[in-house]
Amino acid sequence: MSHAGTYLKPMLIQCALAELKDKKCPYFKKI
Repeated sequence: MSHAGTYLKPMLIQCALAELKDKKCPYFKKI
């Protein structure tokens, strides 16, 4: 579980950052 946790945490952070970028970008709002 510890190995999976260390691998999933960065992925969750990247997903959160990607969502923030998508919300800021008007291009994604059109879709």
